[in-house]
Amino acid sequence: MLKDKHVSFDEQQRLCCPVCGQGYGFHQSNYRISNPDEHGDKSVVVNAHTLEHVNSTGYKLEDSRPREAIEIKFWCESCGADDLRLQILQHKGETYLNWQSK
Repeated sequence: MLKDKHVSFDEQQRLCCPVCGQGYGFHQSNYRISNPDEHGDKSVVVNAHTLEHVNSTGYKLEDSRPREAIEIKFWCESCGADDLRLQILQHKGETYLNWQSK
């Protein structure tokens, strides 16, 4: 369970785990996500390592405003939390960072 969806850093500017607050996260994979547009097109999810399309059935960004995002999956060495997803979202020139977990 996420303690906080907001992104935080420690005094050494390390990204902190949203569950335990420690700075020992390891990224597993990166994705580029395109949300459906107003014409009803399907979401597109691309694995940044392989450039392959990932099955996007039912996949939507938590925040419905942006159409594009980058998502980095993490796991935490300190508490063992996995499937932590750092989302970098843009909407009308503004950039948002937040944590999600399934």
